[in-house]
Amino acid sequence: MDTLQHPNIDLVFPLPPGKNEERQHDPYEKLSESVIQEIRNEIAAKGRDPYHRIEIRRASVIKINSIRSIKRKAAMRVGHHQRHVVIICGAEKMKADAANSLLKTLEEPNAGQMIILTTSTPDALLPTIVSRCQVIRFDPIPEQEIMRALVERDVCDQNTAEALARLAEGSFLKALEYSDPEVRGRRSLVVEFMRAVYAGNSTRIMKEIEPIVSSRDRQEAVRFLQALEDWFHDVIAIREGRPDRIRHFDNPEAVTKFAQLFSGISCEDALHEIEKTIEYVTGNVHLTLALVNLAHHLHQRLQPPP
Repeated sequence: MDTLQHPNIDLVFPLPPGKNEERQHDPYEKLSESVIQEIRNEIAAKGRDPYHRIEIRRASVIKINSIRSIKRKAAMRVGHHQRHVVIICGAEKMKADAANSLLKTLEEPNAGQMIILTTSTPDALLPTIVSRCQVIRFDPIPEQEIMRALVERDVCDQNTAEALARLAEGSFLKALEYSDPEVRGRRSLVVEFMRAVYAGNSTRIMKEIEPIVSSRDRQEAVRFLQALEDWFHDVIAIREGRPDRIRHFDNPEAVTKFAQLFSGISCEDALHEIEKTIEYVTGNVHLTLALVNLAHHLHQRLQPPP
């Protein structure tokens, strides 16, 4: 159980589609061996560190195959007097058909079965799902506790821990993510992307988005877009006189200069465009087209009024 390998514990999370996969297939049946190994590694990492977020490349939704699989396993355990614990990680990522398939099981679970749905966005769940669950909320962790934990675990030094704790909004996981080298690299990419957008240089824009589109990893594209959202939230924080809330804390000069140069830009409009692009990316729109289209819209918003 400590390593999440117990046969009576089922973890459900987004998986990529398998080759020639049909709805009746087991969720792992059509996946390649390399993807299966990636999943094993992610589960092992989660077993070692409960704060690890399981993420599989090219996986954005919880498939109906996964829900049907746990229902079959539950049916086979009837009469065995065994506990069966199902943890659905990021339940908001269930597609409508998967969520609807789960409804009856949630309403009438088998004896000994416990189904736990985790989400940071409960409003994104179907009301019919929420109404069948007992809601347990977790309070934000105080900044001082987050800061102390970061230092004690040798994640970063005291000064960086203070900055991360302020930005974490009560989430230790968010603090860890902000400190991750990959996340820092993503923030640097945002800075270069915005410089290319301002210049309106198509060649440079393509160069900056190349690492994102070449991997064909839609989750990575979403993470980049979320970092871009952070950029505009930082501009809002600067305008409100709250530089201590800047999320690009490792490069505050760039975002501060941007806020000064483009004091008239509507951050709300920019954030709306980014949200639309996230919807396009998760909805399987061509990655390059979605990001170039976003760059075009942002460039237009950076231009002075006629």
